[in-house]
Amino acid sequence: MTGCIHENEIVRAARTGQWPDDLRSHWAGCAACAEAALVAESLSAAPETEAPAAGLVWFKAELRRRQEAMDQALKPIRWAERAVAATGVLGVVGVLAWAAGTSPFVGYTAVAGVVLSGGLAALSLRPPRSADPHKN
Repeated sequence: MTGCIHENEIVRAARTGQWPDDLRSHWAGCAACAEAALVAESLSAAPETEAPAAGLVWFKAELRRRQEAMDQALKPIRWAERAVAATGVLGVVGVLAWAAGTSPFVGYTAVAGVVLSGGLAALSLRPPRSADPHKN
């Protein structure tokens, strides 16, 4: 798409809001000028914001990259921790269930132990919280 000789005038008019009649009629029939006016109006309507410093953007990106790499590296360790915790809880539940059959008093204690172990299992198997506060 090629530009129009009136494009600069159209952009100026779109920014200021002052449209001479001849320019307005040209704008209605010229695709290049209509597009230029749309862009100019959009840019003038957008609030001007200050871009953050490049060093800060780089620093934050580097921190995020390191955090993601650390999370990825720790995934197998976290799964192993969960597996060990679940195995331990299941072992405790098994011992308590076995002990529940030996006497009535031990049975009540075993039921309480099973409930407690179930709660500990639920806590140990929940997914870990991320160090990044924006992830969770």
